[in-house]
Amino acid sequence: MNTITKIEWVALSIVAVCFLTYSIMHHRASSTYSLEAYLTKQKDFIRLRDAQDILTNGNNGDLVFFCGDTKGERTCRWCTGSIFSHVALLFREVHPETYENILYVWEADVGHKSKRGPRIMKLEDKLRRYHGYHCLMWRKLHTSDGCEIPSTEKILKVVERYKHLEFDDSMMSWWFSNTCIYNLIKNKNTVFCSELIALTLQSEYISMMNNDHVPAYYSPNTFTNTHITGLKEGYTYEAGTYIDYSSLRKK
Repeated sequence: MNTITKIEWVALSIVAVCFLTYSIMHHRASSTYSLEAYLTKQKDFIRLRDAQDILTNGNNGDLVFFCGDTKGERTCRWCTGSIFSHVALLFREVHPETYENILYVWEADVGHKSKRGPRIMKLEDKLRRYHGYHCLMWRKLHTSDGCEIPSTEKILKVVERYKHLEFDDSMMSWWFSNTCIYNLIKNKNTVFCSELIALTLQSEYISMMNNDHVPAYYSPNTFTNTHITGLKEGYTYEAGTYIDYSSLRKK
């Protein structure tokens, strides 16, 4: 009978440790880093608003945060220490034919039966189709000292620049964003959600953020901070407002 060699024991031990770590990670993501769990604990202090609030009052430059529950999204939440796995930027545009004032979301995600990577979608359609938890956090943008909320025209210029990129579904560039090997491992043809938002806010068209950090440095969690790293003076984001859009899914 063949005996297990030391090398095989080491390999089996590594596999076992990786499996245990992975299991713990996903358990903690589902219990600790969970928007549902957070809102349940804070139910006496947080008043959920209806989706119509954001659809009516959302504006250019506002940020929205989602909590997905796929393996990749749970990994993102655990690794970044956040209850959110996705961040996107809002803007409004009047439809050229119907003249309807529509709120859009500019984001990069896995697609959900639509385009993978950077894309524009009606926020209402996004909420109807999203597979994650049925609440989101909304942060409204405010300006002062002569700063202006980014115009739709300027946001669309950023869209034109980055819409061709593919979705980056690994976290390698995020892990190494502050190291000397970042440029070696970064695929310039891919982008993940918070990286796209950083690229947008750092662009010369919007110029709301300094370029002190490479865009891959940012995670959804970074954009939830009271003081967002690199955000220029004159721009501030409100504390989060929580929206329950479950009613849209019933239609």
